[in-house]
Amino acid sequence: MFKEKEIIKKLEDMSQLLLNHSIVLSEIKSDLTRLKALWEIEDPKINIDVSSKDETWKTCKMPGMSKYKVSNYGRVKSPTGTILTPARGKTRKGENRPDIRINVKVYGKFTTRQLDKCVAITYFDIDPKYDFSVLHKDNNPFNNKIDNLKVLIK
Repeated sequence: MFKEKEIIKKLEDMSQLLLNHSIVLSEIKSDLTRLKALWEIEDPKINIDVSSKDETWKTCKMPGMSKYKVSNYGRVKSPTGTILTPARGKTRKGENRPDIRINVKVYGKFTTRQLDKCVAITYFDIDPKYDFSVLHKDNNPFNNKIDNLKVLIK
């Protein structure tokens, strides 16, 4: 009789433990779902609003890129009118660069250029010969709108 009560007590404890674990697991699952939703919302590529109503285009003033157009929204059009897709560049060692680059054809050769510098040179009339840095006010390198950029000349 004593053993039966002891076994029943252990079974009840185990079932309570399993119930507690299932509650914890469901809480973890809901937390993960919420985090995933937040992460997708805060993805810099998704979160940038581009409406063509206010978008203006200027001829790029970067050397060798006079056939390209740059918008105040930080987008670049190729000579054929295609909007270029910006991407995070890689160093020679394969590490991610902190800046966003576009692939362009300059003086007959394909190369990459920093998107934020193209926008800054074109819209802030900076001489490309100067050594300068471009800061993003919201720390989002994908957001190259002119009102988000700040230029520091060294």
